Amino acid sequence: MDAEKLAYFKSRLLTMQQNLNSEIQNLRDATDELNQDSDFGVSNHLADDATDIYEREKNLALIEDREQLLLQVEEALERVENGTYGICLKTGKPIALERLEVLPYAAYSVEAQNK
Repeated sequence: MDAEKLAYFKSRLLTMQQNLNSEIQNLRDATDELNQDSDFGVSNHLADDATDIYEREKNLALIEDREQLLLQVEEALERVENGTYGICLKTGKPIALERLEVLPYAAYSVEAQNK
């Protein structure tokens, strides 16, 4: 991969990293806010408590999902730095640019991913 394309993908990955970190922090803040709600468990409406519990669980699931994606992005950035970005970890062959456009953090070619 030429230096221009590599710089392009690095920029996209850094933007994704920044956005994911921000999203994770916002979800954590929202979850902390729900956890500090002094009315939780003492309201007269079970439905209100159930809604709060649902929101907390949803936020925790979203945080976990975003953290997994962030890990993949950070691993891709490491591959950029060590010169292996765009090379399939299973086959050692180049990953199609079309795939990297869609998933800039892709570690495997389509063929290797499907096996």
